[in-house]
Amino acid sequence: MSIRIKLLLSYTGMLVISLLMFVLAASLFTIAATGDIHSFRDFYKVYY
Repeated sequence: MSIRIKLLLSYTGMLVISLLMFVLAASLFTIAATGDIHSFRDFYKVYY
C-alpha cells in the first residue's frame, strides 16, 4: 500500500471519527439540557 493511500485513509478516518464524536457530544448536551430522551424527541417534534 502506498504512502498516499495510507495518508488518505488516515485523514478520512480521523475526519469521520471527529464528526461522530461531535454529533455524540452535541446529542448528549441536548439530552442533558432537556432532561431525558423522551423530552428530547418531543422537543424536536414541536419545534421542527
